[in-house]
Amino acid sequence: MLSGVSRHSNMILKPLNMSQIIDQVMLQQLAFMVEQYQGQIELPDSWPIALGYAPWVE
Repeated sequence: MLSGVSRHSNMILKPLNMSQIIDQVMLQQLAFMVEQYQGQIELPDSWPIALGYAPWVE
């Protein structure tokens, strides 16, 4: 996936809502595994501001 980074050199890095991104990943990708393996994920109360390209952070 990162092999195409040079093709996206015009992308603009923006402040990311990490809490929203993590919530989405937890719901869509990790919920099944957490339930299946009876896992526990501990998250901070707040996230620092991160600059990035949201589709790649996930």
